[in-house]
Amino acid sequence: MVTGEWLKQFLIEAIFLTGTGGAMGVIVGFAIAFLVKVATPLPTSVTPWSVILGLLVSVSVILFSISLCLC
Repeated sequence: MVTGEWLKQFLIEAIFLTGTGGAMGVIVGFAIAFLVKVATPLPTSVTPWSVILGLLVSVSVILFSISLCLC
């Protein structure tokens, strides 16, 4: 049953990479907004909907990967 082990490893890797990428994207977004706020007179803010949207994109990549593996 090598195929089942390969599929499990692929799914764990996909979940880890997309989850980490989503979290890093949120952190980088906050950092850029903070740097712009400090360095310029422009008002910046990170809205909750933008964080949720970014994480939803990450989750959709995970679900798409799972759907491809289950076909």
